[in-house]
Amino acid sequence: MDYKRFRIPNRDVKLTQQEAEITRTRTFQRLFYLKQLGLAYMVYPCATHTRAGHSIECLDEANKLLDSIGIQENDNEWANVRAAALLHDIGHIPFSHTLEDENQVLAKHDKKERIENVLAVLKKEVSSDVELVEKAREGA
Repeated sequence: MDYKRFRIPNRDVKLTQQEAEITRTRTFQRLFYLKQLGLAYMVYPCATHTRAGHSIECLDEANKLLDSIGIQENDNEWANVRAAALLHDIGHIPFSHTLEDENQVLAKHDKKERIENVLAVLKKEVSSDVELVEKAREGA
């Protein structure tokens, strides 16, 4: 299988062509502008990682778990788990935990309806193969 390498601190993460295509969509790219830790970087200057970087790192960690329990690339579950890890934060907006959990201004980002809406937008953006998005939807 062909892979695209994505560099995160201290290592490269291998993305399949489908996963790389997902990361190139506008819906995923916006996650590069969302800080994982909100305004924490104002107090801790190195707390600057983004939701996109976090999602890609989660994919890498999920891959390590898959390897450790013997699930290989040719297994259907392999792609499902990786898709879920990559897309688990796709519904986030800026300061989402503050707006959803603390102040309850918005519905939670992980509610099925909200995930379905974001995945529908993502599906429209993916130009060739939507299999990865469908696998993520099955896990929602």
